[in-house]
Parts: sequence; C-alpha cells; structure tokens
Amino acid sequence: MIIQFFISFFCSIFLIKSLMTFFTKFFLDLPNYRSSHVKAIPSGGGIIFAICGCFFSFINGIWFPLICFPLSIVSLIDDFRGLKPVYRYIVQFITALVLIFNSDIYKNILRNLPLASEIFLIFLLVIFGTAIMNFFNFMDGIDGILSSCMVIVFAIFAIKFLPFLWPLIGAILGFLIFNWHPAKIFMGDSGSTFIGSIFFGCILQVFKSIDDLSIFFLASPLLFDAFSCLLRRFYIGANIFKPHKMHLYQRLNQSGFSHQKVSLLYLLLTIILALSYSLGNQNIYLASILLVILFGILLDNKYAAPFKERRILKD
Repeated sequence: MIIQFFISFFCSIFLIKSLMTFFTKFFLDLPNYRSSHVKAIPSGGGIIFAICGCFFSFINGIWFPLICFPLSIVSLIDDFRGLKPVYRYIVQFITALVLIFNSDIYKNILRNLPLASEIFLIFLLVIFGTAIMNFFNFMDGIDGILSSCMVIVFAIFAIKFLPFLWPLIGAILGFLIFNWHPAKIFMGDSGSTFIGSIFFGCILQVFKSIDDLSIFFLASPLLFDAFSCLLRRFYIGANIFKPHKMHLYQRLNQSGFSHQKVSLLYLLLTIILALSYSLGNQNIYLASILLVILFGILLDNKYAAPFKERRILKD
C-alpha cells in the first residue's frame, strides 16, 4: 500500500498538471456572490483523485470506492453545466443506498429486523449519508480546507481499519499541492461529494458496535460547522436550501482571516482530534471533541463576522 500511495500521489500531480489547461477551458469557476475567491480559478479537479483512488481500489479488489465513482462523474457534469438539485440528490440517494446494501450493517443487522424497522432505519441512514455528502460540499469553500482535513481523517481510518485508503490519500495529497492557498484549482462537486460518500462508506465499513461511531467525530470541525449553520439558519427563518456565505469558516474569512489561516485552524483541530482518538482513551477523545466545539463557539463569538442573513445581489 505504501508503494501505491506514492504512485497515486505522483499520478495525481502529473494528471493535474497535464489537464490544467483542460480544466481552465471547460471548468473555470468565475467569482460570484457566494465565492470566497476573487479570481477565476479552474474547478473539477476532484475527479483526478477520484479516478486514482478508484483505480487502485479496483486492482486491490475493494468495492465500495467504486460505488462512489458514478457520483463523482455526475458531479463533474454538474461542475461543467449545472444540474437541477433534484437530479443531484437522486444520485446521492442511490449512492448512499447502494453503500448501505453492501455494508456489514445491512447484512448482519438491518436485514434481520422486522421489515418496517428495516425500511425505516435504511431511510434514516440514507438521509444521514446524503447529509454528509452535502455538508462536505458546503465546507469546500476556501483553499485547502476540505482536502487537508480529510487527509488526516482518512489517514486514521487507514491506520486503524482500512489500509486500502492509502492510494486515495496519496491522490488527495497530490491534489492538495495545487489546492492550498493560493489555490490553482478547486476540487468542485466532483471531489467534495466523492469525499463525503467515501467518508460515509468508511463509517459503514468500520461499524461493529455503537462505540465504533466515535470515529465519525474526527471530522467534527467540518461537520459541526455545516450542521450548526444549518440549524441556525432554520432557527432564524432563512431558507436552508438557498445559497449563502454564513458558515463559520466563511465568516472568519470575511472578518479578515486569510484562506490559509482558516484552513490551518481547521486542520489543527482535526489533527488534535486524530491524535486524541489514536490514544484509545475515550475520555481524552470526548474532552477533545468538547474543546473543539468550545473553541468553535469562541471563534464564532469573538472573531467571525456576525451571523445574519444578508441580502445577496446576483451578478
């Protein structure tokens, strides 16, 4: 796997360099009212690490990253020309459903339940999975934040449970070289939703008991930001389906924090959680999660731009 990690890393770099002109021509992301960048930058680069990760999964006989690949393709089409949200969600829904049906949770637990309970729990899991995919998509808004944090999260999965993730980690690291501030390319929906679906698949893969769900909180800095923003927008009566710039990481950037500083903050918090999880002490891990939440509240109250609905004018 280490050899595959380095091969995937260098393949990712080579492909991004080779296809940069292509992405610039067909996937140029022009700044708009929701953007945190001011220059036109190519998008869609996430398809590169999706291809690399799925290629090595295929040759290693690992199925579940391949289930996520069609979502990356459809999301690339969305990056290119835009798709209606309902079409995007249908593909996310199917991806989550297939991941569930091919997991040990379904084979060992869900299908042994009464039919009504089985259907209800599968439905809840699908909603949970598609929420994760969209939350990660929401959090891919400034240079390097999602790719850097998820390298750490996936590395813990690879070390503890799923070594076949190393080629994908190598490919994301190769992409991160170009995605770190100042970004030369964005991953786009093709990368962010793919990462979200892989994360959901990893949760399904490692789940054996309720205690195993604790690994989910490795991504707390990203997921708590997305989830708390959703709840707050619902509370103030804002349209939760409307595009906005109200996530904590966006408001930190609006208050004067550079892309690099915000991404480093989220990366540092993710590393702290990864280290505390690796110690194997649940009390230390729980304390770290609480500290991350409290630190997020501090950033929100003291340093971020105010949380309020803004009137957005389209170009």
